[in-house]
Amino acid sequence: MLRSRHVLVLAFALACHSKPAPQNAVQNEMLLLEDAMRDSVTAIARDNLASIPQSLHRVHEAREATEHALETGTYVLHRNASRREDFEKMDRAFHAELEKLEETANTNDSAKTATQLGAVLTQCNGCHADFR
Repeated sequence: MLRSRHVLVLAFALACHSKPAPQNAVQNEMLLLEDAMRDSVTAIARDNLASIPQSLHRVHEAREATEHALETGTYVLHRNASRREDFEKMDRAFHAELEKLEETANTNDSAKTATQLGAVLTQCNGCHADFR
């Protein structure tokens, strides 16, 4: 009985946990990216790589809103705003790695997909160090 009560409390806590609403296009893209990375790890662990491209597609769609926000000035980088071109270059390289992840997932090779996921995650730190 005590164990089932703990399970119910945990289930309730997880159901009530929600992410903060994104305040701008970049935050929205980052939240979708967080979901895609989590989903990718789960897909690799479950050997269900077909779900990875769908998660990544949402990130690519959000990127369009980020680019628009930067172009129109509705979003300005919080750090190193004068280095927007560097940010955009890093973003293009990052999304190229995401595209490689999608391609690798489509081969249905879990080991190669995991390696490519590592390549994607490696790039996160550089951008965050400069612009987050």
